[in-house]
Amino acid sequence: MILVILPLLALIAGFLNGIGASGGVLMMSGLIISGLSPIEASALNKICALFGSIGALKTFFKDKSLLKTIKPSSIIFSIIGAIIGAISALIINNQFLGRLFSILITGFFIFDLTKKFWLKPTTSKVMHNYNQDRIYSSSISFFSGIYNGVFGPGTLTLSMIPFQVIFGLSVLESLRIATVLNTTTNLTAAIIFSKETIPAISTSFLILFIAMIANLIGQTLGSKFATKVNNNLALAISYFSIIGLILTLIIKYWLN
Repeated sequence: MILVILPLLALIAGFLNGIGASGGVLMMSGLIISGLSPIEASALNKICALFGSIGALKTFFKDKSLLKTIKPSSIIFSIIGAIIGAISALIINNQFLGRLFSILITGFFIFDLTKKFWLKPTTSKVMHNYNQDRIYSSSISFFSGIYNGVFGPGTLTLSMIPFQVIFGLSVLESLRIATVLNTTTNLTAAIIFSKETIPAISTSFLILFIAMIANLIGQTLGSKFATKVNNNLALAISYFSIIGLILTLIIKYWLN
């Protein structure tokens, strides 16, 4: 049964990640239900997402000019953040971190929902600010790395929102940047979690391999879908995913 369910979840999760939604919540839930510990589930989820992101990156960066939007400083700070986050996940009380992130995510979600009432319409100058300002972009990348190292699910969606709010980037533009950062931090955290990952891989290699292929297919299809749909539709899907993430955090860290 697990051999069928987990690859299916990986396919759906990959598609959601491909369009900028939170597929990790779905994948993590399935891995934990299958009997893995939270750290093992987090590590394997990152491996699946890492492999699956290859398809999304290939689709997003067919236009070589888009590579200019990825800043080396952002990648470096995302790696540093992921190292701090992953180590914290191993030594700090998970319940405290889970409650803290549930509060921060809820607050930022409310902030993004209400920004249209007070935020001035974006212009072409905003994108210029993104190209020039390394402090904000590096800070976003750093905290994105910390969150992905500690928890993981929802990192892609949560990374997109600051790029839209602060720099005025479109959903698709922010999705491209967030996908690169998410891939980098997934790899970093997976390496740090390797002690917990290797035993889990050795006992369920076939399931993991099939899930990785399914996630690759899902992210490839999702990224192609994201390049064609209206920004509002992609944004709506992302919002529903964040709501699901918030509910997951509340149930796991406040109600249990």
